[in-house]
Amino acid sequence: MDIERWKSLVFAVSDAATFLLTRPAGWAVLGGVLAAGFALRVSAALRDRYLACEAAGRRLGAGQGIGLFLKELFGSLGAAVAVLPTIAAVLVGSVLLVGVSDSVRRLDEIAENRARISELSAVVRNLERRYRVADVRVLSADGRTAHLSLDFYDSRTPGKPVRTQEVSVEGSEVFVDALVLDFAYSEIESGRRVNLALPYRVYGNLQAPADGQELALLDDKGVPLLYRRAEAEIYGIDPETYDARLEELMELLEDEGARRKAGILRSVFGAAVRRKARAGDSFTVWIEQTGGLTIKGDGGF
Repeated sequence: MDIERWKSLVFAVSDAATFLLTRPAGWAVLGGVLAAGFALRVSAALRDRYLACEAAGRRLGAGQGIGLFLKELFGSLGAAVAVLPTIAAVLVGSVLLVGVSDSVRRLDEIAENRARISELSAVVRNLERRYRVADVRVLSADGRTAHLSLDFYDSRTPGKPVRTQEVSVEGSEVFVDALVLDFAYSEIESGRRVNLALPYRVYGNLQAPADGQELALLDDKGVPLLYRRAEAEIYGIDPETYDARLEELMELLEDEGARRKAGILRSVFGAAVRRKARAGDSFTVWIEQTGGLTIKGDGGF
């Protein structure tokens, strides 16, 4: 039997002991078993006495029945006293087993958390570089409204956009809003602070950011296209684990409570870059290796 099967057996016995000895429902189960055992013992004794009386041509009276019940009761109590050392040994063994089981589980949890941190760090190392988010074309602009076409990229299909989105913003300037993720655990191994940017919204200078339009950057699993990687580009972690941890990061980003509990992200804050909207203009949104967002193209910022 391998170590994992042994651990599963120990955990199962430990959980059963914990349930029976520390939970009201467990006490009820133990009490029910003892009561059923005593009832069976009394029932067997009454049946034997009844048959004996019937063979002798006599009837089993109420007094005899009560006396027999009391005899079996005291007999059971005496038997319980006789096996008290055994019961005590079982209880002590159960407590020790529960302690060992809890210790093993804590060690397993520590090992799993260390492996998880290592995998998440590997994901961040794969993301920590400069890459293109979108090519933007200004289809029209009159100072009050700008119509834009955005081509998004996925490194798994380099050289060509994988999705196009058309949006309209109010004003003469275009703002691209991003969340900046500050990863606390990235300092554990290297002592460096690592930030990653996640563009998610575009708006104009004549509208509130909250009234802007969401960028169509997410795939069907809620992961930004720009964070996906071709297998040949992934290093330090196997591709399946990379995808799983990447999806976990995105889930943590959506759940502040889970994010704080996990201790993965130190902070999440907003940042935006802007560009004057001119009809016929085109520019590219980039994420830099430092985690910043930039816009580059003809005509400057």
